[in-house]
Amino acid sequence: MNYKTEYSNWMPWFKDLNLNPDIDMLWLVHHDQRTSLSELQASPVWKSRKNIFLLDNEQVLHNEQWQDDSRIHVWSPVYTPMQRSNLWLFWFDWMQEIETHLNFMSKLASVDSKPFLFDALLGTSRQHKDIIDNFVTNSTLGSKIFYRYVGTCQNAGGLHTHGADEELPNGDVMYNKVQIANASVIVPYIIFNQCWYTLVAETSDLHPNFYTEKTGKPLLAKRLFVMFAGKHHLKNLKAFGFRTFDGIIDEGYDDIDDTETRYEQAWKQVEFLAKQDPLKIYKLAQPILEHNHRHFMQTNWKKEMHQTIQNISHSSK
Repeated sequence: MNYKTEYSNWMPWFKDLNLNPDIDMLWLVHHDQRTSLSELQASPVWKSRKNIFLLDNEQVLHNEQWQDDSRIHVWSPVYTPMQRSNLWLFWFDWMQEIETHLNFMSKLASVDSKPFLFDALLGTSRQHKDIIDNFVTNSTLGSKIFYRYVGTCQNAGGLHTHGADEELPNGDVMYNKVQIANASVIVPYIIFNQCWYTLVAETSDLHPNFYTEKTGKPLLAKRLFVMFAGKHHLKNLKAFGFRTFDGIIDEGYDDIDDTETRYEQAWKQVEFLAKQDPLKIYKLAQPILEHNHRHFMQTNWKKEMHQTIQNISHSSK
């Protein structure tokens, strides 16, 4: 089996696959260091392998050439109907393991008062996030939103922080004597302890949907959230076994095709929640939040992927 050398610290995740190195090529690509399809094809064993498994490799999906090679099977956090493109909720998997070792949930405080209604950690600049930025900038809720957007650094009078990773001031932490977690994949307890709700701005607004740590954090941390993502992002979350908040807020926005219109309707739910008593809202939401946390932590997110890889490999012998 072939692993990219610099990612050898990820090998514990896949040591139980027992694949045949003469038949199979497995390439795990960490999201911080992308590998293009052409770089993969330059591997000396590329042509000789009957099966090529590309894991955590959502960028390959944007290159249609891979679909012409029937040996290639891709696993990524992208929910897509393409043949040989499989869903692996990598971010949920990773966050689950980190939380199991480090228990950042224990640092969340149970309080009756918080200075902010929402945390809105938009991250780096993207066109669809500019729509959200415009909502925040022109809203009277600015002082009630813990806000971070590297794209524009506008804050509408609210708190703009240039670093929302105070939980890990050094940037990363060892969590199982082998692997390193960075601030992006832990529960941001310092921020969550100051805010009632989470405004989720996913990496992509496209459908098929892309599921990252941005969606994972409120699910893990028992947070009520409003989702700014692609159409049916919430619908698919339910298919994965999670519950959302359509009995508490109007989640009809999830069915709207147009991004701007969908976000406008989602923002109306932000405005609705701002008028409610958060203690009453959380009392209503508690069964949903408990279910989501339990499902997040108890699900074996790699199980189906491992089984599928083994089935493909064994059928090639």
